[in-house]
Amino acid sequence: HSFPTRRSSDLRFFTMEHTLMMLIAIILITLGYGHAKKGNAKKVFTFYVIALVIILIAIPWPFRTALGAGWM
Repeated sequence: HSFPTRRSSDLRFFTMEHTLMMLIAIILITLGYGHAKKGNAKKVFTFYVIALVIILIAIPWPFRTALGAGWM
């Protein structure tokens, strides 16, 4: 078994984790928008906040280098 290199962990992050989290965020925003049409502000807020947290987690911030997801 070989340990993953920096390049393969970057590739995994952008192809799998980042893409999946952004798709989940898009789905949550769409669900929130659907509830906004019905006038349910509490559910809209909940869906939007969860989507925002997921988006912020999915961004490869420079301070996340210790986690293997920083800038290349």
